[in-house]
Amino acid sequence: MPVYPGAFHELFFGGPRSSDDLIAALADQAIFVTGDQLDDPVDAGEIPHVVDLVDDDRSLYVALDSLLHERWFTHRVTAAEIAASVLTVEPDLKPLMLLTDAPPFDRLEDGSPIAEVFTGESVDPNGSLLFPSGTLSAFRPGDLVGVGVGAGGLLIKAVNQPATPPAEWAALVLEAMASADGAGNDGPHDAAPVMLDDLIWRLCNDDVTAFVDPLLPLTELLDWWGLARFGDFVAPAGFDFQGWGVGHRLAELAGTYLLTDEQAVAVLAVKGVFLDLMRFVDERFAPGGGPANAEAADDLAADGSGAAGPPRLPAVPLELADPVVAEAVLWETIGEAVEEAVTLGALVESWEAVATRRVRPALAWLRGKSLERRGKILEAEAAFDESLSLEPSFDNALVDMARYAADRGDAQRAIALLERAGFDEQDPIMVQLRAYLPVDRVDLGRNDPCWCGSGRKYKHCHLGRAQLGPAERATWLYEKAVRFAHDAPYGELLLDLAMVRSEYLNELLTTRLLPAGESMAILGGVEHVPPHLLDRTLEVLGAQQNEVDPVELITILSARFSPPLVKTGKGELPAGKQEPVVQAGARRSPGTGRAEVHPGARRPGSGELR
Repeated sequence: MPVYPGAFHELFFGGPRSSDDLIAALADQAIFVTGDQLDDPVDAGEIPHVVDLVDDDRSLYVALDSLLHERWFTHRVTAAEIAASVLTVEPDLKPLMLLTDAPPFDRLEDGSPIAEVFTGESVDPNGSLLFPSGTLSAFRPGDLVGVGVGAGGLLIKAVNQPATPPAEWAALVLEAMASADGAGNDGPHDAAPVMLDDLIWRLCNDDVTAFVDPLLPLTELLDWWGLARFGDFVAPAGFDFQGWGVGHRLAELAGTYLLTDEQAVAVLAVKGVFLDLMRFVDERFAPGGGPANAEAADDLAADGSGAAGPPRLPAVPLELADPVVAEAVLWETIGEAVEEAVTLGALVESWEAVATRRVRPALAWLRGKSLERRGKILEAEAAFDESLSLEPSFDNALVDMARYAADRGDAQRAIALLERAGFDEQDPIMVQLRAYLPVDRVDLGRNDPCWCGSGRKYKHCHLGRAQLGPAERATWLYEKAVRFAHDAPYGELLLDLAMVRSEYLNELLTTRLLPAGESMAILGGVEHVPPHLLDRTLEVLGAQQNEVDPVELITILSARFSPPLVKTGKGELPAGKQEPVVQAGARRSPGTGRAEVHPGARRPGSGELR
């Protein structure tokens, strides 16, 4: 999409821009976008190195490679880091991390590769930068290593005398925190925590001299500024991170799953119990520290040993009876995972023994999801059916039973179940299922002989018993396979595979975008541009309208359809020409330049022997 390079160009060379200013600058390039069309790709990280520093609810877009150019961040190396050629990211190098995801900052300026790693020798679980072996060999434990942003990659140097930050920076930090919070608090100590990297970027934006000279590590600067850190967040010393964290998490849950405050509290409580039980299951059934085995839930229920028992479970939250809450619990506990489903199954079965009837439909459904995730499909279906027997209108179970009916090829039952769950006829799933409803033949009367050749009347043979043909069943089977690949637990794997594939799909495309109100429309075709013709294509497209040669333009855009050239002794000819291309199975006669044909050599595209 043209907004990406255009937006990056404006921010890199023009500096930080507000949303309105950036939209206006893009319009000058004939790139017309809305605020949402800027926010969405930036929030998703789709424009490399560009972030949004929300300032009092107003977007401020920044190109980090421009903002951090020639700025330095320091870190005190340990003996383990020196030996393993790694540098811990949190918190000292955190402001640089969004750069290392894309070139040229996935390497040092001399071309040496850099990798962000989360496992391995001396690697911090929150992330470390891995450098080529020996990169840190000149350092000693406790030395300050400076990591800076150069034009063609990151830089590393020893820092012997770190600069002293200006005294006024302490006040500037608190002002930046209040600005980032944007909540109109009475004083800086009332400000909500802010992300550490966001705070540092703001300092660099407010002060062009910030971090140009290497300072002490951020770990030590935070103490100097009177700040406390909790994970990725910082706040004035003495701030109640625990209370804020719970409130922040509850608000996040309520917004993500559209829950009430009470429902969000219930989800968070269930997640806490789940995590406690998961730790017990891992310690009890996987002493080596690995994930719990697939039989752990059954073993836990039948455990008669004198070993310490599982943690005492609180009462089941009544809010769990709501299908929306049950869905949130599923994703907040096991998400896309498989092994963790063991623990969910153990928790649900423990609660089912004492639960009231009101929450048992939800518990049966969660048990079914645990079984399904562990590959016990028929047991899972029985659990979903049990959920419906307890509450015929439990939406989650209706949807899963509809999915199972569709998997068996029963579109009519699947539609009926989804209608009970409140699905609209225009819902894509309903439209797809209706396409596979068997239809009685309209070319036969009720008393006509049946089409199958049985000799019976149609009304006594196949009327009302129509079935899909092989072609329709094959198409439907493929569609179900595609849906299956997108569902948990394979959705994340699908994304990983897509990322692998995308590394080899660096295509150049050209199209014509036309303004359509507040959006843009593609009304014509999207054409591939051969890389070696990029310059000429841009030259032709950039010409004045009356100077564009339509024949030349279409010739360039059609170049990808031309046959490949085959090198011969007489030069290059398009593949497919009959002479003098030598086919497999042939060899040249010495001194003649002609090809002798061996038995089995065939004319391209035919079955004829040459």
